[in-house]
Amino acid sequence: MKRRRLGRVREQLELFWQILSHEDIHVLGISLRKVLILLFFLLLIVGVLILILSAVLFFAPSP
Repeated sequence: MKRRRLGRVREQLELFWQILSHEDIHVLGISLRKVLILLFFLLLIVGVLILILSAVLFFAPSP
């Protein structure tokens, strides 16, 4: 059971490495690596915006 799970994890890691390596997998004409990088930066920007917003709301003087 454990060996099968490790095999599945290894398959996913190999697929991820294929995506990150030069063997680009193309989805609808866009390379998947570009999509992953864009998603990463989008999540980063959204996280920073949420942090700034929560800090502003937290330190705002209460009416």
